[in-house]
Amino acid sequence: MPDQRCRGSAPSLTRESRAMIGRRLHAVYFPPDNTPIPTEQMELLLALRRKERESRRSE
Repeated sequence: MPDQRCRGSAPSLTRESRAMIGRRLHAVYFPPDNTPIPTEQMELLLALRRKERESRRSE
């Protein structure tokens, strides 16, 4: 049998609590711009740039 105490009521958070959670989630999913790009991604970006230059030269 389900617990009847929680039926029909939802927990609520204060505005400050929601703001704090939002800031922490933002920090996790959108780190500051000054974080270094991993070496593997940098190598891929450089390879893409070389390919773009080669394709422009052949046009």
